[in-house]
Amino acid sequence: MANRRATFALALGIAAASSALADSIVMKDGRRFSGRVLESKDGRVSIAIGAAVLSFSESQIERIDSESESDYYSNHLQSLLDEGKIDEAQALLLSAEQAGADEAILERMRQAIRAKLIETDPLKNMKPEARQRYDMGLLLLDRGLVAEAADQMHDARLLDPGNLEILRQCLDLDFALFMKGTLPIGELEKQARAILAIAPEDERARETLKLATAKEQNEALQREQAIEALYNGILKAYEGQKIDDQLLRDISRLKYYSPDNEILIKIVEIEKAIRPTLDMRRAMERAKAERAAAEAAAKEAEARKKAQAAAEKEKVSELRASRNDDRQKSAARNSGGRGRK
Repeated sequence: MANRRATFALALGIAAASSALADSIVMKDGRRFSGRVLESKDGRVSIAIGAAVLSFSESQIERIDSESESDYYSNHLQSLLDEGKIDEAQALLLSAEQAGADEAILERMRQAIRAKLIETDPLKNMKPEARQRYDMGLLLLDRGLVAEAADQMHDARLLDPGNLEILRQCLDLDFALFMKGTLPIGELEKQARAILAIAPEDERARETLKLATAKEQNEALQREQAIEALYNGILKAYEGQKIDDQLLRDISRLKYYSPDNEILIKIVEIEKAIRPTLDMRRAMERAKAERAAAEAAAKEAEARKKAQAAAEKEKVSELRASRNDDRQKSAARNSGGRGRK
């Protein structure tokens, strides 16, 4: 027992003396708890996991592992990206920046997130002319101009009728207009059915269709139920750390409905909490778009340069051919003159 305690004491000493960012307690039953090991006292080891502190008997512990700053961020980030949790990965990057992590580590994290964003970008197949309307619609929505945003989004739908992302945004915006009483519920049913024709398992469209076809209810009750459903959805997404632009749009829509003060206060608090993460994501997306534009401009310039070089080469060839032709004609004239003499 004394040897075992000495082993744990040594592990704790190494963790404290090293630059380790995270420790892991590996239990004999295979479970692993990652955080910061605090102390080993009276046969128990304490570990801080976020705001919580857990304590385990040394007899339950197989070993204590420590990760370097680089390993911790790399492994954690890769795990999040493999699970498709891009927003949580971006939140991890933000926390790493705030913690003053090494710049080389931060850059590797940024590159990994950028690569995943490009890989999973739902807009990459959107027609360019529709994308312009789509982006304008989102910009107007951010400014609280829901009706104007809906007009832009429906224009985008006409330009790219089969795009699922555009259809979903049209549904969300029309839902907001319905909640304000400026759109008949029948329009919601049409939008939901259009989405389900492409994506039968779309949960939001299914719920909307269910609401829209509840003929026995009046529209006032339907609106009340819709507000409650949207509010609960926002809470669920926030508590589950599903922080993305859709969550922010849902908050904008709910604010547009003018709910009671208690709900309004809560969603404003959530909006303030998620803004930093989303602002960082948008900055990365803008940087990606700027790089893509710069690359496209460079390719266009290179193409123009090649075309100009080809045109100049052709012009030189034509001039040479013209000079050769002139020489041949001159030689022929001179030869003819000598023959007559």
